[in-house]
Amino acid sequence: IAVARPLVSQRFAPRSRADRAAARTKFGLTRPGTGAGKPLALLLGGSWGVGDIAETAADLAASGVVTPVVVCGRNDALRRRLRAAGLPYVFGWVGDMASLMGACDVMVQNAGASSTLEAFATGLPVATYRSLVGHGRTNAAVLDDAGLALWIRTPEELPGAMLELASGLRGKRQEKAGLAMVGDGTDPDELIVELLREHGWTGAAAGARAGDAREVAAV
Repeated sequence: IAVARPLVSQRFAPRSRADRAAARTKFGLTRPGTGAGKPLALLLGGSWGVGDIAETAADLAASGVVTPVVVCGRNDALRRRLRAAGLPYVFGWVGDMASLMGACDVMVQNAGASSTLEAFATGLPVATYRSLVGHGRTNAAVLDDAGLALWIRTPEELPGAMLELASGLRGKRQEKAGLAMVGDGTDPDELIVELLREHGWTGAAAGARAGDAREVAAV
């Protein structure tokens, strides 16, 4: 039995200050009059934009301490609704999520899905809020107990929690824990290539290049 690191693209990695500034410019996150100076809270609801995303965005804006950056995925109705509500940064489907994560200061999610692992790899502190019933709450409890993602249960907790994560010691601790978690174990590329070789896949050697083995395995 071999323990592999989480399967996260190498595009998700900590960014320098210059990289962060460039990413903010790329996504238009520096417009005047849109909460300039406040930390940016990236809000995700998966590719479908599911859950209480509109309510969470409103709660984040009302907290007064962060500016929400909302990704609605393929939920066009939600995107239109939030833009009509006047939120400054509302996106539909985002192809370059690695750069958008690198542009923000904290991430808020409701399910504990693969985007959470991507945030860990980026060094982005994560919070769970208005979690989905079922796996969302189960993941929220596990991540909170492990010190990887703070589970915020009420709107009253939100302002203090956002400040702690965006600029406080809690955020630094979570950043360190998240980076350690995604970096622990064997490189999954190595395990995939070895498995392919054992089964006689002739293209396995070519797939051994960093980051390529996952595409080979998907064939």
